[in-house]
Amino acid sequence: MKALVLKNIKNIEIKSVPVEKPAEDEIVLKVEYCSICRTDAKMWSQGQRDLKLPRILGHEIAGVDQETGKRFVVWPGRSCGACAQCLSEHENLCANIKIIGFDSDGGFAEFVKAPRQSLVPIPDNIPSRLACLAEPLACGANALDQIIPRPNGNILIYGAGPVGIMTAIASASAGLNVSITDNQPEKIEKCARLCVMSNIAIVEEPRDSTYDAIINATPSSDAFADGLRKLKPAGTFVFFGGLAGGNDIPLKVLNEIHYRQLTLTGAYGCAKRHMEQALKIMSSRIDLFEFLIEKTITLDEVASALPDVLAGKHYKYIAKMSWR
Repeated sequence: MKALVLKNIKNIEIKSVPVEKPAEDEIVLKVEYCSICRTDAKMWSQGQRDLKLPRILGHEIAGVDQETGKRFVVWPGRSCGACAQCLSEHENLCANIKIIGFDSDGGFAEFVKAPRQSLVPIPDNIPSRLACLAEPLACGANALDQIIPRPNGNILIYGAGPVGIMTAIASASAGLNVSITDNQPEKIEKCARLCVMSNIAIVEEPRDSTYDAIINATPSSDAFADGLRKLKPAGTFVFFGGLAGGNDIPLKVLNEIHYRQLTLTGAYGCAKRHMEQALKIMSSRIDLFEFLIEKTITLDEVASALPDVLAGKHYKYIAKMSWR
């Protein structure tokens, strides 16, 4: 099969590789579309703690079972199924989890091998090119799970990139009053129409002590420090993504957590149930997700798109496999 293989840092190329033979609990899907995650671009640029090279990247996958013709998105994990985290439906926190596109080959290929337990059926009304956005949307749903908002609670999202916007959409679908902010005016301008369509408020200068919860979808330490001040007492701040290297958090910022009894929590990846939830959200508002596709490209164009994805200036690039 044709696949895009990361051989080493910034050394990625199209190769012909054999299709892996599935185990009894696995299936080989014919990949229809695979969305490029910024994490893919980071792995190409600098590696990642869970990445094992050489590797076919890609974990935002929509594919087809060749025997039945049924379409699926793939929850990209393989968990043990027996630990406390797995038994409580937090399998994304399984200590023994293996991740497609990190520990095993991913979706930037004509075929991908996946655990049958990781497949989530795609509703008939969702095109496959949109369905591959279910994984990043599911990560937003997981971030939302980490807060206990008050009825009609106010939530602020830092970051108007595709993941921040999808988290805002998930929050709005949960009945929250959602605002989004970003320190890059061009991003705010770009998402303005979508925000109107989805009842998401854009705020340039969020007010202090206004929000029940804040989710950061940006690596900026400034957003962390600023966000704590924007929370109401007893509010919750969710780390969606880690902070960029070289950021030092002043003690006075950390004291905000102590003196105003704030809750600080993390959100890592997603569980399979979040993928199912994401498809339900998407199914009800397909028009919003069409807006988030920057460009559909071929597998051969993925390598040249990685620097743009890493720069974070665009919405989602969707790779269409050449067999279609």
